[in-house]
Amino acid sequence: MAIQHAIWKIGASPQQLGLIKLDSEELLEDQVFQDISILNSH
Repeated sequence: MAIQHAIWKIGASPQQLGLIKLDSEELLEDQVFQDISILNSH
């Protein structure tokens, strides 16, 4: 059984955010490097 996760924008009318495709993993790595709290807020 596949497991799916979703991210929602919460407000007066919650909306599921759409999927995007990264051109490379390097972009994600750069974002995490700039702000490590992306991975864990604690």
